[in-house]
Amino acid sequence: MGLLPSVLAPKAYRARQRVTAAFAEYHKKKLETQANAYMKASYEVMDKYKLDKIEDMARFNIGTIYATITNTVPTAFWMLSFVLGDEELKKVISGEVEGVVSLEDDRKRIVLDVDGLNETKCPVLTSSFWETLRMVNAGTSIRWVEEDIVVDGYLLKKGAVVQMPAGVLQY
Repeated sequence: MGLLPSVLAPKAYRARQRVTAAFAEYHKKKLETQANAYMKASYEVMDKYKLDKIEDMARFNIGTIYATITNTVPTAFWMLSFVLGDEELKKVISGEVEGVVSLEDDRKRIVLDVDGLNETKCPVLTSSFWETLRMVNAGTSIRWVEEDIVVDGYLLKKGAVVQMPAGVLQY
């Protein structure tokens, strides 16, 4: 947050510096040109918005990874918990996934058709994913009150900060 991070959180600060340096080296070598579609696309975004400094690109990557991990891990955990905790749901989703999986090499290799994980071929799986996001979203919207206003009997004064947990709103 800019409040002396090297003093208040020295280990995290040093770790971030090491990751930034590693991504900077990655971009200096132009390794994103050999990477997966995600990295290529993120590089295109950086190029489009003129993030031409190697350090800017490295920091962009760190922010993207942070956003991905903080959303993906809890969503995967809760979706598995919800699905595995409901026998009927587990049977339905297993049946859908069987339709997009094939066995190859004399049944030694399982191949997943990732493009088949969609609303048409796996409607309960995809709707379970969206419902999990709705139910467990931990994000919080923060807004400044622009003018005095009364909401449900509560006076919100101009200049105050209002925090709205997304999970409560979506539940």
